[in-house]
Amino acid sequence: MPDFRLSRPKRPAERFRVSINFAPEMEAGDTAAEQAMTIKDAETGVDASVAMLSGPTVTPGGLAKVTVRAGDVDKDYLLTMQITTAQLDIFVGVYEISVRS
Repeated sequence: MPDFRLSRPKRPAERFRVSINFAPEMEAGDTAAEQAMTIKDAETGVDASVAMLSGPTVTPGGLAKVTVRAGDVDKDYLLTMQITTAQLDIFVGVYEISVRS
């Protein structure tokens, strides 16, 4: 079950900048140390990260960002954004992204 949804479906040619601010969940003084982001077909589970994700980053303060591009028309995808902090806490957020013409 996704935590978030884009406000509207994206078109294949559009690029969306997607972000999750994990800072409110992090302990005071902790910093984001690693990030992992994947996007998979919601129906089949096939990984589409190489084709659809560009420039994943996370700030030390816990703001995770990535650009979502491309995608097949009439497909739904699940974007998983995960950070690991310096204190080894793990935070995960999932976006549902629909691609329509």
